Amino acid sequence: MSCSICLLPIYPSSKAHRPQVPPDGVLTESQKKFFRTAVAMGRSVPGAVLGMEYLGYINFASLPPREGVSITWETDDETEFVMHATCSHIFSVVMGIPLVYTKMERHHMRFISEFEIVFGRAQGGTEEGVGRLQRLDYERACGVDLRQYWHSPAFEGDVTFDWTAIKAGPHAWTLARPNMFPSFSSKVTSTRLASVAEPEETSDVFTSLPFDIIHKIVGLLDMRTFVSTTSTCRTMRRYAIGDFQPLARKHVLAIPWAIPLLNSDPEEYTTPDQMAHATKSPHDADWLLYLSHIHRTDSMRERRRIWAICEEFKRCYARERRKVVKHRNWPKTNAIIEKMVDDAETAMVMLQLYNSL
Repeated sequence: MSCSICLLPIYPSSKAHRPQVPPDGVLTESQKKFFRTAVAMGRSVPGAVLGMEYLGYINFASLPPREGVSITWETDDETEFVMHATCSHIFSVVMGIPLVYTKMERHHMRFISEFEIVFGRAQGGTEEGVGRLQRLDYERACGVDLRQYWHSPAFEGDVTFDWTAIKAGPHAWTLARPNMFPSFSSKVTSTRLASVAEPEETSDVFTSLPFDIIHKIVGLLDMRTFVSTTSTCRTMRRYAIGDFQPLARKHVLAIPWAIPLLNSDPEEYTTPDQMAHATKSPHDADWLLYLSHIHRTDSMRERRRIWAICEEFKRCYARERRKVVKHRNWPKTNAIIEKMVDDAETAMVMLQLYNSL
């Protein structure tokens, strides 16, 4: 069974009956742990959101602290909206849902109860085991097509994802954990400073300007131009690893997928001394080095892909909702959704009470 965001498989729980797992050596233990995480979200999920584990075939079961709920992943060619935990975090941030789901308010539950009606439920389609949202063009959103790795199963409930082929092919980077961040240095090291000699006297029009003017101009550049401009000569490189670090910080923080999310479960911000933080990390830390690294690692490339898919969903959902609310049946549909929200709120309270006993 696949995540409905990244379209990669959800790894079966240790409790799974006849689990189908990749060959030895394809995934590390940490990757298996990542792919094993699952979050179900939607109008048929008690309480709207539940942490789940995949039990094999087409069955999922809820995890503590809200255990005791089972869901069938596929019914009548439609599938539940299930995501890996990190994919669900990114989806939630993009759609404005609290990462701590117990803090959801009614309007958050309203969206979760509504989006499958507005957008349509996920469907298996021709690639069995893949829960795709049919109105979402995943491939256009992220430039990657993973459909070639899914094959028709020999029997219902079988999962035939070609782990070996993806591991050996050009899309192997998509298997990287998107919750792994480059190491962040809270200060520019002496080694880094020594790698760029003191600037010499220059005569070109730009670098011979007063520093305040150069700083003002560079501060107006977009990220791509900033990086290329600060790489042009020794003078600019020296400025970049020193005085321009706050400017590099501005560019890092403008990239939504670049730093760990706070309050996620499992936690992303785990090692404060090695991770970038929007407010706690010094402004003169080595943000330029971090800006370079987030565009180089497979993990961040995969995180960027997932974020792009979620942003595309947001755009498509807004477009489809504008159509739906104009339909003459919208008042009736709206009343049905409100009843779903009532049921979701009641289910969340009941699950909390049940698990407090």
